[in-house]
Amino acid sequence: MPLLAGDPLPVRVARAGGKLALRDAWLIVDQAAAALAAAHEIGVVHRDLKPDNIIVGNAAGGGVHVWLLDFGLAKLTRPSMRQTVRLKGVGDDDAQTKPSQIIGSPAYLSPEQGINLPLDPRCDLYSLGVVAFEMLSGDLPFGAETADAMIQAHVHAPAPRLSTRVSGVSPQLDQLIADLLAKRPSQRPASAEDFRGRWQPVRP
Repeated sequence: MPLLAGDPLPVRVARAGGKLALRDAWLIVDQAAAALAAAHEIGVVHRDLKPDNIIVGNAAGGGVHVWLLDFGLAKLTRPSMRQTVRLKGVGDDDAQTKPSQIIGSPAYLSPEQGINLPLDPRCDLYSLGVVAFEMLSGDLPFGAETADAMIQAHVHAPAPRLSTRVSGVSPQLDQLIADLLAKRPSQRPASAEDFRGRWQPVRP
């Protein structure tokens, strides 16, 4: 494996005092979405997007370079890609995952993961919305004492608006984060590329 010159996202956030400036968070979300778009294009759904799986390094001109890691729980949605992707280290979970088994990290998983509904790339967009919310506000959208309670919150509790936690958030950014955190996949951006197209105008 290559040596990545960067830090896990939680380390970057901790160094910034618990939350990131809008410009920094915007860059990280944009590049993470680009990585998701590339994965989704070849039929791979990550299913475990969370800060620990995002590495952030510095780039020229004050920018950042983002790597999306740990596709160990990834789902292959195109059977024709199964052999090609397996050679790159993505597991085949179809023979290992039980129908009732919840896949993903409770704090970041989508509502459909919490109730074992069929998944598509939009589950990753929900998780990206949780990561973005946390980077910008310093807190997760939902607070819960147990994993089960956290899963139930994702499934049933309305997501708070970012503007209720962070002052000065533009209506456009507030709405876009709310769309990522929509309970129904059909209410989220249609794809990672669609999201990025809507994300560009809110660049600070």
